[in-house]
Amino acid sequence: MIKAVFFDVDDTLFAFTQCSRHAMEKVERYAVEKLEVVREDLQEAICMAQKQIGDRLGFSHPSFHNRQIRFQNALEILKKPIYPYATEMYTIYWNDVLEHACAEPGVEKFLGLLKEKGIYTGIGSDMTSYIQNKKVERLGLAPYFDCFITSEEAGQDKPGQEIFKLCLEKAKVKPEECLFIGDNPDKDIAGAEKAGMYAACYSKYSTPFQKEQMNCFDSYEACIYGKEIKVGNIQIV
Repeated sequence: MIKAVFFDVDDTLFAFTQCSRHAMEKVERYAVEKLEVVREDLQEAICMAQKQIGDRLGFSHPSFHNRQIRFQNALEILKKPIYPYATEMYTIYWNDVLEHACAEPGVEKFLGLLKEKGIYTGIGSDMTSYIQNKKVERLGLAPYFDCFITSEEAGQDKPGQEIFKLCLEKAKVKPEECLFIGDNPDKDIAGAEKAGMYAACYSKYSTPFQKEQMNCFDSYEACIYGKEIKVGNIQIV
């Protein structure tokens, strides 16, 4: 019996990749105008900065996702002034992501039914806590969650087991009583299954090559049958 359901955030509760792409275009326009950089040079510098940060901290370190650090390092590579441009780029990026963020169709009803049935609900997401909280607030979904766990709190990204251990600890459930929903087969699904949880891949924004071997779904609305919820082949309530 499922007693707790945890959700990833990006490309699971909303179309983050699409929003991020739009926001980066806005950041690039700002940098081209204010710093007189070539757009392609900025893109290359940001990629280099990501690699440098990942090599230094580890690609599963929560700070790897920090856009302030990423943009700062990119400007250093380009030998451009950091202040106030890195902070402004950070602000432009996240303001634009949040402005265009919309909850996936049916997910609010899905969460509401879980709460009606007394199911514990939580977030289990990579990234920094403040930004992930702001996203869920912007989506209008924050009141539905009993706890909020990010890799910043856990100390490592998924599929590292710390975040899944925290999910079970906070929900006070056994692994076999917990379902984890996410979009990334290698991080969300493999990590949750290794922890002994049930897992379901939200595949609307990804096409996992091993889809046939996984429990996948691409619509929250299609999971709702009156007052019942079934995610792929997993009956929740």
